[in-house]
This record gives sequence, C-alpha cells and structure tokens, in this order.
Amino acid sequence: MDQDSLGGPAPLGQVELDDLLREVLVRVEGALDEKERLRLLLDAVVTMAADLSLDGVLARIVAIAGALVDARYAALGVLGGGADRRLRTFIHHGIGDEQAAVIGDLPTGHGLLGLIIDRPETLRLHDIAEHPSSYGFPAEHPQMHSFLGVPIRTRGRVFGNLYLTEKSGASDFTAQDEEIVVALAAAAGVVIENARLYEETQRRERWLVTTAAITSQVAASSNYEDVLTEVADRARAAASADEAWVLSGSKPGEVVASSGSPVGVPAWLAEASAGSAGASAALDPCPWLRVPLGGDRVGQPLTLVLAWSTERQDAFDEVDQSLAESFAEQVALAIEVSQRREVDERMAVLEDRDRIGRDLHDLVIQRLFAVGLGLESTA
Repeated sequence: MDQDSLGGPAPLGQVELDDLLREVLVRVEGALDEKERLRLLLDAVVTMAADLSLDGVLARIVAIAGALVDARYAALGVLGGGADRRLRTFIHHGIGDEQAAVIGDLPTGHGLLGLIIDRPETLRLHDIAEHPSSYGFPAEHPQMHSFLGVPIRTRGRVFGNLYLTEKSGASDFTAQDEEIVVALAAAAGVVIENARLYEETQRRERWLVTTAAITSQVAASSNYEDVLTEVADRARAAASADEAWVLSGSKPGEVVASSGSPVGVPAWLAEASAGSAGASAALDPCPWLRVPLGGDRVGQPLTLVLAWSTERQDAFDEVDQSLAESFAEQVALAIEVSQRREVDERMAVLEDRDRIGRDLHDLVIQRLFAVGLGLESTA
C-alpha cells in the first residue's frame, strides 16, 4: 500500500496540476465575467444615448455606473460655471428620498469630493475615512468605506464626477472596476455633450418662436405700449428667468412693464437700467441680464432686464446672451414700426382735418356768404 492510498500528500506533479486547473478555472470565470460586464457597458451606452434630455441622461448614468461595478451607492456631481468650481447639481442613487431629506443639504464639493474637482483624476480608496481630505459624514448618513471617483469630460472640459461607494460582496473596488467606470465616463461625456447640444437647440428654437410671436403681436397692435407686459412675459419664459422688467430711461429704475410679480422694485434696477447690454452674476441680489429694447414715444431708451434667483444660477449660466439680444433687436424694430404707423395714422387724421378745413373755406363758407347776400338783397 503506497502513501497516497493511506491519505498522505499527493505527488508533487498532481498538486501542481490541481493548482493550474484551479487557476485556469478562475481566469475563465473572470474572462466570462469581464465579457458580461463589457456587454452591459455596451448596452448602457446605447441606453444612455436613447435619452436626449440632460436630466434623464444624468440619472441613467448614475444608475448604470452603480450596476456595472456592484456599488451600493452611486452619485454624479455636476460642476457649476462659477470661479469656485463647486457642485451645482448632485444626483444620487441608492439613498431614498426620505433618508436624503433626513441627511440634509446635498454636497457642494468639499472634502474628498472637492479633491477630485481640484484634481480631476481617478481616485480609488479602501476606506474613505482614512483619506486626509475626508470630512466625515453627517449623523444620519449611511456609513461608506470603499470609494471610486472618476471625472467625466466633455470637449476637453470636466463636466462632473462619478462617485461610487460600498462595493457589494467585496471590500474594495478593483482595477477592472476602475477601467469599466473610466470607459463609461468617456462614453457618458459624448452622450452628455449630445444632450446639451439638443437642449441648446431647443432653447434657440424657443427664442425664435417667441421672437416671431411677439414681433407679430407688436406690429399688429394699435399701441405698442399695450404689449410691453407680453414682451416681459415671453422673454422671461424663453430665458427660464424668474422675473423680467421693461424699464424706461426717462427715470432710472422706472418700471413700465413686469413679469413675475416681484414684491416692490429692487433698488438695483436703477443701476441695471443704465449702461449698455450685459450680464452680471455679482450684482446683489441676483444674477441678471440687460438688453436694450429700442425707445419710447419721446425717444427715451427702453431696457429689458431678466433676473434669476441665486438658487438658479445654473439657469442663468445656460442663457445665450446673443439670443436675448437678437430678441430685443427684433422687438425694438417692431416697436419702431408700430411708432411710425402711429405717426402715419396721426398724420392721416391731420390731413383729413386740413382737407375738411379747406372744404369749409372754399365751398361751405362761400355758399353761406352767398346765401347771406341773397337774404340781405331780399330784405
């Protein structure tokens, strides 16, 4: 009876063969798993590209990223356009609305999230709390340990960052997870850019439709001043602004039409009504845009001012000033045409009065004089 039959160790060659087979099986399973993930990645890209709305695209990217790497929590932070480069939008997945409300305000880009904003590079961590840039979590925030952060770029600029935490069934995200998310971020950048171009096209179309409608209305009105409120309404809607005013240059800050029904007239309107066209995000209390709107009856300039609340800075950043200026130019031209038509109508009335006066002088008065002479002769 040999040692193997007695339960002793197997020959060296047999041990090496078992290890080799085990390694082959692991690699085959890994290859199959990687193939499946690549298929899921391709399906994810196709799914993202099917939605042209930017909000819908961002929500899909977050959900897909979490599913691809088995992350319990996923989020996408969109960078703002300001100089501070903080997050203006934070879309999360894995935390319910009720729990999010208990946690409180969404992140704005400080701590570990801010590190990826300042240095847009992939970051993979074993434990968030061990990183020196970590701020910790609010009291009601779920505990998170493993972390993977990847920037999303569009046209060479960083649009935002993907944040993934708490990998299911493992303590850390792997290098393969990182490669998958980096590939997803690259595809997401293209999809996001297409969605932004689509939304920009929609905004341009909205401005064009608004311009055509309001110029026709001004041109058809017997008094252009009657439609200045409509001008403010339509401009506010096209620009997705919170408030709009038409100001007169006869007195700084004098409002001749408004939309949005502000409580009182802000003192800064006097400053906004002066000067040339322009935009500002620094003037208190909110970001605003000013464009000239032609002149009134006595030659004083009219000004269109659009304003956004400070909470809607992103809507202000998305406005194309050239479209607002083009709208204002067309409206100013329509107002000028309306004013000239009013002048022509007044001139026509004066000419009629002058003709009637001549008729009275040349015909009626002469006949009355002749009748008077006849009556005098008869008497």
